[in-house]
Amino acid sequence: TGYYLLQFKGPVLRKWKEEVASAGVEIFDYIPQFSFLVKMNSLSRRRVEAMDSVRWVGIYQPGYRIAPDLMGMLSEREGRAIKVIVSVFKGEDASVLRGAMERLGGENFEVSRDGEMMRLLIPGNKIGDLARLSGVRYIERAPEYKLFPTHTKKRGK
Repeated sequence: TGYYLLQFKGPVLRKWKEEVASAGVEIFDYIPQFSFLVKMNSLSRRRVEAMDSVRWVGIYQPGYRIAPDLMGMLSEREGRAIKVIVSVFKGEDASVLRGAMERLGGENFEVSRDGEMMRLLIPGNKIGDLARLSGVRYIERAPEYKLFPTHTKKRGK
């Protein structure tokens, strides 16, 4: 069982999505052109690849899961720690993923109530390894918030 991109032959019909779902495929996000991010096993994959409505099925590669501004971190040697937000697929066990992320050097975790978002500090050179974890949907740099002092002008006489 894994995550894939599934592309239909043209504008998506509800009937096509229903056929794919009945083959045991869990459908997530729409991705242009006529594609979806899906979860399925090898038997389901063989079934959908044989459908007339399906143009292509491919693995949801680790590189697709990394925000473009983080790609430069993959080759860093020193592993400078950065804060990231990791989106997790619905239904994945957040505690299992957290354990795997800790083994990669992740720390200072903040996990959303539903377990589908994690904010953590991780060595930048481990981003590629993080993207290879099956339940990871997307990795992006966490925003850094800064407070700026407000100035009030005194009214002149």
